[in-house]
Amino acid sequence: RDKNYADINYEALRFNLNTSYIFNRNTQLLWNSNYSEQTRYYNSILPYSYKSFNTNLDLKNKYFKINMTPGVFFKKYIHPNNKYNQYGLRLRFNEYIPENYFRYAFTIQTGYNKSIEPVKDDLYFFAQLFGLIHYKKTNLNVMYSVGNVNNIQYNSYTSFGVPQRFRVSISNQYSFIKKHLLLNLSTYYKHEVHYKSHSVGFQPQLYFYTNSRWRFGIEVMFNYRTKADIADINSITAENNYNSGTDVTFGLNMRKALEIPLPWIKKKYNNLVVECFYDIDGDRIKDEEENVIPNVVIRLGDVETITNEKGIASFYNIAAGNYKLKTIALEKREGWYNENDYEVTVNENYLAIPFLKGKSIKGNIILEKEKYSNTTTEDFSNILITATDKFGKLFETISEYDGSFEIYLPTGEYLLNMDETIFSSKYKVINNNSSITIDTNTQSISYVFIISEKKRKIKVKKF
Repeated sequence: RDKNYADINYEALRFNLNTSYIFNRNTQLLWNSNYSEQTRYYNSILPYSYKSFNTNLDLKNKYFKINMTPGVFFKKYIHPNNKYNQYGLRLRFNEYIPENYFRYAFTIQTGYNKSIEPVKDDLYFFAQLFGLIHYKKTNLNVMYSVGNVNNIQYNSYTSFGVPQRFRVSISNQYSFIKKHLLLNLSTYYKHEVHYKSHSVGFQPQLYFYTNSRWRFGIEVMFNYRTKADIADINSITAENNYNSGTDVTFGLNMRKALEIPLPWIKKKYNNLVVECFYDIDGDRIKDEEENVIPNVVIRLGDVETITNEKGIASFYNIAAGNYKLKTIALEKREGWYNENDYEVTVNENYLAIPFLKGKSIKGNIILEKEKYSNTTTEDFSNILITATDKFGKLFETISEYDGSFEIYLPTGEYLLNMDETIFSSKYKVINNNSSITIDTNTQSISYVFIISEKKRKIKVKKF
């Protein structure tokens, strides 16, 4: 940027490195690092440079439909007036539910900074919380931090309390009936305890999109703030040492999307044919005698279609790459299942989705009577039996009059449960919520739920 353009200008150099290692479809190791070097130019003072180095190591896990990512981070910051190292731990939770247009993410991180120059501070800790909730076209963001995360002149300000920051913002998009118009409304509130400041802002943005991919925008930014004047640290607590201000900014902008093909980057697009069928022999290949499955919704990423009477569904102009696959059978397929919610690679024109025969879980319900029991009838019909996999997916069946039941399950790990709320307090299921594992070598599993009748106290009277 031109040094003569404004009071403050800069030149910067940045490097970024990102890599990952996939253990399985639920676990991934992520490592990213970046280096930044910046020189700032001022009209009134001499220019100065500062550098920073950040590195993060995260373990991304997905269990019970929730992404959980613990990680560690390190930062080295070199400034003419401030040099410090930062060490910390991070834990992130996030989930995306496309069928409900819902997404959320929460991050908790904590650590400590070690000042090096100009003053060697003692170790001090900080903590931060970030939250995001997105529903349809509405976003809510929340941030709270305690402790001086950036370690700038920490010792100078701690006499006025531990630094705390809070920020909340909400935004919403509204699409007009005419698809060319889009209105984005956003507002925020920010409070910094350390500087005794309050800020509130509101920003409407109206965009107009043309068929030729131009975007024209007009926006207004209103901001009101109050803040302690910290130019003189010794007077920060004085009652007359506060100032307030209001900013109103108008803006006009336009943007043109230019798709310039780069000769060394060739992105491949395919017309993809997907076929659903009953995989009788379990080889995941469509054989001539294996029947097709109509009325199955196929979702690749955010795009979906449905199979026709020939079990075929088509996607057009799909970019090659990895997609999350999800299927929803609109008709009951008793005992037949396919692997779901996993990534597939699209680089060909055909994708087979086999439905495999589930493994049979057969069982019974047995009553162990107490020695002096007067129970005569044993009706075990219509008792709910459920199996829950590690992603929270539920499979269920009901028992027959004699207590027998059967349920078909695909390969995986399950928690087998019987609804015991229908029994009176004198009965107890002694082996409920048991874990079972079904693999490709499993033929069938037998399981018995044992109901124990609690012992009763008998009073004997002599005559």
